Amino acid sequence: MRTVHVPRTSKRKEITRRGFKGKAEKAAKQLANGLDMGIGVNENPITFNQFALKWLDLYEKERGAKPGTIRIRKHEINT
Repeated sequence: MRTVHVPRTSKRKEITRRGFKGKAEKAAKQLANGLDMGIGVNENPITFNQFALKWLDLYEKERGAKPGTIRIRKHEINT
C-alpha cells in the first residue's frame, strides 16, 4: 500500500496508483483468445450468487482476508 507523504511544508502529496489498466487489458485479451478458440462465455452458466461465492473463496485464499471481511461479503452476496 502506498502512503501519502507529508513534506516539511505540511502540504499533502497525492500518489497516483497504476496497474489496473494493464490487468484489465490482459484479462480482455485472454477472453478474446478464448472466444477465438471456440470457448464460449456461457458454456457453463451459473448464477451470480454461485459466481460470487467462488470469487469469495479465491479472495479469501489469495488475500488472506480477515474473518469479519468474509462474513460481511457473504452477507452482502446472500442479500
